[in-house]
This record gives sequence, C-alpha cells and structure tokens, in this order.
Amino acid sequence: MWSLSCSVLVFSYSSTLLASLVVEDYTRPIDSLEELLYNVRENGEQAFVVNGSLLLESMRYSGRPVVRELFNIIYERGYLLDWSGEYSTKTKNYTF
Repeated sequence: MWSLSCSVLVFSYSSTLLASLVVEDYTRPIDSLEELLYNVRENGEQAFVVNGSLLLESMRYSGRPVVRELFNIIYERGYLLDWSGEYSTKTKNYTF
C-alpha cells in the first residue's frame, strides 16, 4: 500500500513539474508604433536600427511625431547597429 502512495505522489509531482516547464509565457505582440514607443520609452525595451540606413533617415524626417520621438530615443540611447549586426561605434552627428 505504501508503494502505491509513493508512486502516486511521485507521478503527481513529476506531472506538475513537466506541465510548468512546457507551458510558454504569452507575450502580447506590439501592434502599432505607439505601442513600440511606449515599450521603448517606459519599459526599457530596445529597438535597433542600422546606422546610416534609409529607415533611420526616414524616421528622422518623418511627419509623424511618434516616429520622430522613436528616432530621438534610438539615437540618444545608441540603439544603432552597423551593417554586420554589431553595435555601431560611429554615429552620424545629427543636429536638431
């Protein structure tokens, strides 16, 4: 009888452990630029742009304030990559 009790206890523990390891955390995707800006500004998320790319230039001169603010944060925090995917050590000298 005691072996049956031990077996039930071991199986319940191992199944609970397995269930906790298998279940993935759900992270809600970012659906808009406003959400991206909020996550970068408030939650410390990182958004990287390739230094000297057309995307970086178009963000700088965008007519949308959200995009320009995102550009300012990316540039000020140094979230710039070079073309190989490494952090860029040389940044263009932007004047505002």
